[in-house]
Amino acid sequence: MLDFKGKVDGKLDSTRGAFVSMAGYDPDVLDHFVRNARGSRNNIIMFTGQDVSQLFEGRIGLLDALTKKVDAAEQEGRALCEL
Repeated sequence: MLDFKGKVDGKLDSTRGAFVSMAGYDPDVLDHFVRNARGSRNNIIMFTGQDVSQLFEGRIGLLDALTKKVDAAEQEGRALCEL
């Protein structure tokens, strides 16, 4: 994930990356990611398999999902926000 973040960081400032893990995220990996990405802009939006299912089932729209995740990342500093 840190390699992916490095690639996104190398793009325009307005660029965001979407990282999808169908199996979810290990809490230790998330903690490591947050600690090592601290001090840089929060530009990675993380999706789980459950998030993707909700999108495909129409329970939430893509724009609403992205807004919720971006707000959680920017305002609350959360790397992962469940929908």
